Amino acid sequence: MKKILTIILCAALLFVMCASLSSCASKTTNPIDFGKKYIHEDENGYYYTFNSDGTGIYEVKYVHESTVDPKYNFTMSGRVEFVWREASDGAVYLFEVKTHYNEDHTEGHALDLTTNPIYFSDDFLVISEARYIKEGSDLDKILKDK
Repeated sequence: MKKILTIILCAALLFVMCASLSSCASKTTNPIDFGKKYIHEDENGYYYTFNSDGTGIYEVKYVHESTVDPKYNFTMSGRVEFVWREASDGAVYLFEVKTHYNEDHTEGHALDLTTNPIYFSDDFLVISEARYIKEGSDLDKILKDK
């Protein structure tokens, strides 16, 4: 009888331990479409891509041509590699890992990764007041057809 009770108790403890460990697994409540580009709605040269392993890239290709004086012209060109984590409220935060500048990048201009929370929808993401539309989404198609 003692052996049966011991086996049942060990099985119950094993079940409780497995259940508690499975709740620690990395989960996201966000509808992130991994591998898709989230492109800034006004500037096609800015986009984010998120990977399911908690990494991603922020790619920038922006050419500024001053209407005042050509000496104010500059190019921002490169990519920022990051890791991302989801907070308990569903917001996603990015942490810079490495920055690569392209040859056409103007020295003195930094590619800054946002420190603001990011919120996702099925078709877009929002950072403060900036919206990034998911490439190929229904919203992307509607906006391209306008």
